[in-house]
Amino acid sequence: PLRIVTRDDKLIEAKLESGKEFRKQDDGMNVAIVGSKVYAEDYGYRGGMGAMATMKHLLEVGQTFKLTGEAGPRFRVLGVFSARPESEAEKVFLPLATAQKLFNQEGKVSHLFVIVEGDPEAVAKELRSALGPGIQVRVISR
Repeated sequence: PLRIVTRDDKLIEAKLESGKEFRKQDDGMNVAIVGSKVYAEDYGYRGGMGAMATMKHLLEVGQTFKLTGEAGPRFRVLGVFSARPESEAEKVFLPLATAQKLFNQEGKVSHLFVIVEGDPEAVAKELRSALGPGIQVRVISR
């Protein structure tokens, strides 16, 4: 299942409403799973008084969108998720290799979230030991 760590370090589950989750072969591809509250810029149109305006709509499976400026890549929506609180459904998930490339961080990981069944403190201790000094390990519970 999709999980989100909130700004206040709470772990919440996101529910896939349509489409599908990532598969191994999606890694490095320009695909995304978007929250049900993620909007895309649509087409320009002439509004009242002849002014040019931009309409927005919620993204749907199969549509494409850009995360960055006009020069950035387009991403195809694989799935749409919901979350509670709804503000957490304003996020976009990318495959790891895709995000690394997009942010010029190939081969690098800044955060690792591990879902633990059992004693989370024991797992944190093992991770600290395996990863070495300078690596911060935090335990976040539901």
